[in-house]
Amino acid sequence: MKQRQDTGVAGRWAQRGLFGFCLAVFLLTYNTRLGSIDAVILFDTAAALYERGTFAIENPRATRGVDGRYYSKYGPLQSLVAVPLYAAGKLAARVLPVPERHLTRAAVALLNPVVTAWLAALLFGVGCRLGLSPRRAAAAALLYAFATIAWYYSKTFFSEPLTALLIVAGFARALSYRATGAARHLWVAGACAALAVATRPVALLAVPVLALGALGGSGRRPRAVAGLLVPLVVVGALLALYNYLRFGSPLDTGYHGESFSTPPWVGLAGLLVSPRCGLLFYAPILVLAPWGYRTLARRQPHAARAIALLGVLWLLAMSAWSCWWAGGSWGPRLLLPLFPFLAILTAAALPSPRSRRWPLLAGVVVLVAASVAVQGASVLVTNARWEYGVDLLAQAEGGNSLWSFRYMPLRWQASYAREVLDPARPYRVTEATLLPGEEEDAPPRALDPLRARERSENRLDGHVVDAWYALFALMGLPLVPLLAGVLLLLAVAGASLVVLISAVDRMAGEQLTDGP
Repeated sequence: MKQRQDTGVAGRWAQRGLFGFCLAVFLLTYNTRLGSIDAVILFDTAAALYERGTFAIENPRATRGVDGRYYSKYGPLQSLVAVPLYAAGKLAARVLPVPERHLTRAAVALLNPVVTAWLAALLFGVGCRLGLSPRRAAAAALLYAFATIAWYYSKTFFSEPLTALLIVAGFARALSYRATGAARHLWVAGACAALAVATRPVALLAVPVLALGALGGSGRRPRAVAGLLVPLVVVGALLALYNYLRFGSPLDTGYHGESFSTPPWVGLAGLLVSPRCGLLFYAPILVLAPWGYRTLARRQPHAARAIALLGVLWLLAMSAWSCWWAGGSWGPRLLLPLFPFLAILTAAALPSPRSRRWPLLAGVVVLVAASVAVQGASVLVTNARWEYGVDLLAQAEGGNSLWSFRYMPLRWQASYAREVLDPARPYRVTEATLLPGEEEDAPPRALDPLRARERSENRLDGHVVDAWYALFALMGLPLVPLLAGVLLLLAVAGASLVVLISAVDRMAGEQLTDGP
């Protein structure tokens, strides 16, 4: 089957509808926090760039540089992109009765809702180019947005969403180059890959994938890959200089004491089936991806092989990482850049309702419902309750929070969600609520001042719906404008959904097949 290179006017409207719907829903569940100390370090770097014009930060949880100051060990692009948002937050603090530190964080945290919605819209176009029907391409985008941990990470300031967007954008351009031979597509693909590396260095694994997607079996001369490599060389040189100035070596990224030292089979089992972050529990619908690969490989063999190569390389690398569970993260965060591709494969595997294979259809419905329910629980209540309660309780009890179902984040998150939604449990702003594991008779735990501060900040909002309107209401903002904001987002979501459905129906009507 030939790639569909241009989805037409209806396709562009479908992408706009997807972007508007996803962004509105993400903003309805967005909060004003950043996610964890990793995200705080990225935020501190953006603040330092704006306030002092330097990458050096005043956060002892970062890595000490050769000049004695502290620097982020993460790629610089996420912080650079956030600088305008930080400036907007400072501007908003001049007119709103909210502390500046809350508004700057709230503004910076807007990045990932936009990035994730943008990726969902882009994924629709990639699905169509790979020969998926419009309905299946839309299903891939919506599955990624709301049936995987992408929804949760749209609420954070982690860099995986931006990394995923750049890799998918590069893959889309590689497909365009393969179909048209226009060199500009390969140059843009290379630029996307280079920016992904500037966000997370491990994204270098995507380079051979983009090369295979662009050139595999096309008959074009290998020297065409120069368009892919030149942007990488330029950005790589800048990153080497960045590393040298911070840590004294072009190859020193600041990840001191962390390495690819875990036996891969241990990390692989953990990322796929562990109670702590196994894909099987946190995005169960994606288990259909292998069947989708078979479908895609019959029609787009080189694209399917490129996706498979990315999956193998990424899984092996993340499985060998010394902290494959990514600290107190929700689900397999380190696998998030793979999830857009797994969503495409999953959509290709979905049975058509016309097949009348009712047991199979019922099983798919159950998997989708379970996946969306898992994500719903994750966005309803902050995961900080688990991180600063149950995880610390496991340490105090000597338990294994990675492999024990007793400490499983999903299990506790579901109970927190039921608690927050219980109308019989009124919340008093003045009550000194203890997190799980913080009872007076619990074993004492030593917390450094930064962690203690984060825990106290999360204590209040851990017992209410984890959304901006609930948090701002508790901070004393008038209810009328907050309610107006919620109603506006609901209206945008509804209108965007209508646009999406009508555009997809129009595209489907223009095609003779509804199959992948």
